[in-house]
Amino acid sequence: MSLRRSESTTATCRREEISEDPQDPEVDLWRARGQRHVGDYAKAEAAARMALQKNERFGRPLSNELLAAAHFELYESLLNQAKLDAAEQELKLGLALRPNDSDLLHAERVLANARLHN
Repeated sequence: MSLRRSESTTATCRREEISEDPQDPEVDLWRARGQRHVGDYAKAEAAARMALQKNERFGRPLSNELLAAAHFELYESLLNQAKLDAAEQELKLGLALRPNDSDLLHAERVLANARLHN
């Protein structure tokens, strides 16, 4: 299942379950998605980084799927800010967690194309 296809089903099922716990990294992951969708890539980057930091710091680790999604959100926000080297690093981390994810594999091609035209 790709990250984007799982977003809609996860969103429907999880909205009620997501807490406003300041230590919950999933809250920041959802904030990153929201900020990216409205085009505020700097805030999306900050929220995705916070989700990854909280994932390491607190005892509520994200599943591999959500962890890969956090790396994907960070990749997308960095790509849209033309920070291609940093975007590539995040993409590699996401692919390490979900090597067959179609969205991440497509993102590799998008990044290669961005490098050609940058």
